Amino acid sequence: MNFEVWIQSIAEKMSLEGFSIAGGFLEEIIAPIPSPLVMMTAGTLAAIQTYSITQLLGLALLGSAGKTFGSWIIYAVTRKAEDWVLGRFGNFLGVDRAQVEELSEKLNKGWKDYVILTVLRSLPFMPSSVLSVVCGLVKIRHSIFLVTTFLGNFARNLIFLYIGYEGKAAYESLISGMDNLESLFKALILLALAGVIGWVYFQRQKKNKRS
Repeated sequence: MNFEVWIQSIAEKMSLEGFSIAGGFLEEIIAPIPSPLVMMTAGTLAAIQTYSITQLLGLALLGSAGKTFGSWIIYAVTRKAEDWVLGRFGNFLGVDRAQVEELSEKLNKGWKDYVILTVLRSLPFMPSSVLSVVCGLVKIRHSIFLVTTFLGNFARNLIFLYIGYEGKAAYESLISGMDNLESLFKALILLALAGVIGWVYFQRQKKNKRS
């Protein structure tokens, strides 16, 4: 499916404000959509419709609202699924509920969590859905998740909006480049998770042999 054509067809049928909200939501819950596509399309259309630079702030806020709602759905589903994962695979991984809750308590204290998660979410190449899954698994507090997700998405949206606003050539090249970079980061994160699981399993087997 050509997502660029699909997104552009949606944009043609809606106001730019409505597209920013709906597009932000769709971009988050439909993983194959390249992350820059929606906001850069909105930025290009904003330039054509002679929006001012300051009006891009409103589009960034609306896009962040839609994307944050999509992120929250992923986060909430993963948070619920964490109980099922621990019940099924906790013994195999050598991880129990108490350990997860201990990690959650460590990650839910202080302003540093707000700063770190906001910065991570604002990075253009960071896979947003993966970050939502991780936050759900370690049970980051709802308030921390929502605030950092909204602020990070707002900053990220501004970057993509401005690029789309400034030129079509940059729009096309960056969509391709950022999609490849985000795919690479997703692969690296999955490899890292697989490595951690393998290491935990190895340590568990080693411990069993000694006992």
